[in-house]
Amino acid sequence: MGNNKMKNRICFMEVNESQRIKNIFTALLLLFMSVSAGAVTPQRLLVRMSADYFDSASKLKRQSYTENDSRFKNTRLLNKQRIGHSKMAMTTASIPAVYRWLIVEVKSHETADAVIEELKLNPSVEYIEKDVPVQSLMTPDDPRYSSQHGLDNNGSTLGSVVGADIDAARAWDIETGSDEVIVAVIDSGIDVDHEDLKDNIWVNTGEIAGNGIDDDQNGYIDDVYGWDFWGDDNDINPENTNTKWGHGTHVAGIISAKGNNGIGVAGVAWNVKLMGVRFSEGDANETNIEQVTSNAVQAIVYAVDNGAHIINASFGGAVDTVPQFVTDAIEHARENDVLIVCAAGNAPVDIDTFNFPPATMPQENILTVTATDRADKYHSDYSYGLTSVDVAAPGISILSTFPDNKYKLSSGTSMSAPFVSGLAALLLSQDPSRSALDLKRIIMDTVDPIPSLQGKIVTGGRINAYKALSYEDV
Repeated sequence: MGNNKMKNRICFMEVNESQRIKNIFTALLLLFMSVSAGAVTPQRLLVRMSADYFDSASKLKRQSYTENDSRFKNTRLLNKQRIGHSKMAMTTASIPAVYRWLIVEVKSHETADAVIEELKLNPSVEYIEKDVPVQSLMTPDDPRYSSQHGLDNNGSTLGSVVGADIDAARAWDIETGSDEVIVAVIDSGIDVDHEDLKDNIWVNTGEIAGNGIDDDQNGYIDDVYGWDFWGDDNDINPENTNTKWGHGTHVAGIISAKGNNGIGVAGVAWNVKLMGVRFSEGDANETNIEQVTSNAVQAIVYAVDNGAHIINASFGGAVDTVPQFVTDAIEHARENDVLIVCAAGNAPVDIDTFNFPPATMPQENILTVTATDRADKYHSDYSYGLTSVDVAAPGISILSTFPDNKYKLSSGTSMSAPFVSGLAALLLSQDPSRSALDLKRIIMDTVDPIPSLQGKIVTGGRINAYKALSYEDV
C-alpha cells in the first residue's frame, strides 16, 4: 500500500518549505454604504415574517408554506441564537420583529429580483431586503495577516484562488475566542515568550512558580505552563530553534496567535489559552515508537486531567495493532468530553487500510483532518480515508509563529489540524455548553464541499468557520 516506511514510527505531520509568500495584498477599508447594492448580485435575501407565522396556532399553516414553497425548506433564522439565549418562546405571537427575519438563499441560476417577486406572493412575508455586501469589521491589524491565505485567501499569491480559506474574517464578526477555553498542544513544546503567543499561554493557577512544591497535588511540580514528558520536567519550551523543534510553536500560532494586537500573525481563535504539553523532540524518525507513544499518552491524560477542552494532535504513527494504553487514553478523553483533533498524515495513502493512531481510532471524540492547498484542492501528497478522515483544512505554505519571535512557512496535515482545533475553540467560546460531539458535528455539518475531496474523506469538504459559527443547534 506504499505505507511500509510509515510503520513503527511516530512523526509530526509537517513538510518544510522555503518558499516566501509576497506581501502584495493591500487592505481596502469599505464603509457600510460605500458599495452599491446594485453593483453586486446578492447571494441571499433577508425576509421578515409576520408574527402569526411563528404562533403555535399557525403551525399547520407554517408547515404548509414550508412544504409547498421550497424557498422556506432550508431557511434559517437570522437571530435564532439570541432567541435561545433570552429563552423567548417561539410560540408567542408577540415575538419582536428583530427575531422574525429569515435568511433565504438565492440560487446561482436565479436573480434576486425574480425571487423577491415570488416571495411577495406569500401572505406571511412582511419585508424582503437584499443582503448588502460589507467589509468585515473584525479584520485584524496583525501586519502579516495578509499572507495568511488559510484564514482569508484574496488570490494574490501564486496558485491561490479567492475564497480558498476557512472564511475567518466573517467568523470573527461573530466570535474571536474566550480565555476560558483551553486547547492543549501536544507537540514539541511552545515558546512561551514568543511575542505573539505569550498573552495566550495557559497558566496553572494552582501552582506557585519556582517553589519546588506540587501545590495543586496533580503529581507535577511547578507545572505552571504545562509539562514536558520528553525531558520529564516543567519546561515546555522547545529545546532549540531549529526546524524540528519549532513544530509545536508553529502549531500553537495557527490555533491562537494573539489577534488584532498589531504584531505578527493572527490565530484562528485570538484569545483562547494554549496548554503546552511536550512529548517529543520534534522529529521521532530515530526514536523508539514505544517511548514516544507512551509520552504522547501521558500528555493526553495530563491535558484531560488539567482542564483542556480540546487537544491538538499533529502527530501519528503506523502500527500493526493499536496499544491498549493508547486506547485507554483516548477513552479517558472521551469520558471527560474532550475533543481530539488529529492530523491525517503526510503520505499519499488511504489510512483506512491500516492503523495510524490517533487519527484512525474509532472513538467518537476523534476528529481527523487532511490538507487542502491554496487553490482549494485536496493535496495528493497527504493521507485520506473515506472512513477515518473527517474534514480538510488549509495545509500548504501556512505562515505561523516560530521560536525566538520568528515566523515561518510550513506545510503538512500538522498545519491543517490546528485550523480545526482553533475553530472548535471558537465554537466552544460561542456556547460553553457544547459537548465535544457537538463541536465535531457542527464542524462536519458546515464544510464547504470540495470536488477533489469527494469520495476521499467523510464529509468531502473543507471547514468553514463562518458557517460553523452561524450554525443553528437543534
